[in-house]
Amino acid sequence: MLRLIFLLALGAIPAGAAVPAKPGGPATNSPPLSAEAELLIRHYRMDDRMEAKVDALRSLGRREESRLAGFLEREYEKLDTTIPDDARLAGVILQAWAARPSPVSVSYLIYEGLFQEDPAVVRDCAEGIGRMPADARSLLSTGRAAAGRDPSDEIALDLISRLMQKPEVFYALEKVLMIWSGKSRTGFTAPNTLAKLPDPETRQAGIDFWKNWFEQQFHQKFAPVFDKSPPEKSDEEIYKFLLNEPFQEGDAARGARVFASLRCNICHAGGATNGIAKRLLGPDLHGVTKRLTRTELAEALVYPSRRVSAPFKAVAITLKDSVVLKGYITEQNDRILMLAGRAKLRRVDRSAVATMEPQAESLMPGRLLSHAHGEEMRDLLKYLDSLPQGKTDR
Repeated sequence: MLRLIFLLALGAIPAGAAVPAKPGGPATNSPPLSAEAELLIRHYRMDDRMEAKVDALRSLGRREESRLAGFLEREYEKLDTTIPDDARLAGVILQAWAARPSPVSVSYLIYEGLFQEDPAVVRDCAEGIGRMPADARSLLSTGRAAAGRDPSDEIALDLISRLMQKPEVFYALEKVLMIWSGKSRTGFTAPNTLAKLPDPETRQAGIDFWKNWFEQQFHQKFAPVFDKSPPEKSDEEIYKFLLNEPFQEGDAARGARVFASLRCNICHAGGATNGIAKRLLGPDLHGVTKRLTRTELAEALVYPSRRVSAPFKAVAITLKDSVVLKGYITEQNDRILMLAGRAKLRRVDRSAVATMEPQAESLMPGRLLSHAHGEEMRDLLKYLDSLPQGKTDR
């Protein structure tokens, strides 16, 4: 969901385009859910085993009940795809939409599904897009005159860069590019399955063809998006870089993309989405470079657990059924506590709590910049510096 929200904010999904709201279509004035669907939903919500949740979602996705559209959409919105289990559940929902795409759900397949880590999900989403080529082509190509720029060049750049980097989804992404462009390379023969790996000659021919198409279509030089990750850097190297790099060297627009790619906007206001989690998990970053010294900012990015402000100190709650929850308490009373953790707010009954221990570590993960290019870090600094002054909670 994060990529889609970010593209909406950037204008990559233009005003007036088909924006996904209810991927399966409206469910109003529809018959009530069947007893079988109600039972599957109950299993999905109450069974904590991942395989049971996956099986329940798959079964729900195969059912042709109009009211299930709203359920699947609401469940998808709750998922944080930076968490492996949530990403897997999101993939199951995307595959359900791909099997029976609608004019609205096709946008989810493009902006979310094609960028899933699971190759099987990417391939299924490409097949789903192929079932609605006119809708896909319209969505990818609209809004080209908006604000004097062409937002479709960004998604084209991302798709071709991903095609270059991931041979296991090469034919799936090429299928989408062919639908979009109406073109195919000389000698192209569609494989029997999108799971087929291209041989080196075919792969290079495809890369060259789509790079050339990009340059002709968008009248700009093709530059892959983060084509290669640099060698892993130590915390000390990153800290020294951030401590000494001038803010003015970077590009704020590119920095916004780095901010989103690192998933910073899950927890912090200040991103393109203005805080997906509504700042439940971290402080507002508006004006952060004005209120923190350079040393404090570098430490916050590289060593997030060194100094954690009181409102954001985490706890580990062990429930009586041995489930462990981590987050920080946003409110509490004699009966319940509200625990915020990784973009989710959870209500916990005190009667279910066995132990509760304070945590020294921040909820912000470490090593976020360990594989970042120097240019990406410069852009991120420039972006943070560009954020206007906001609230000063830390």
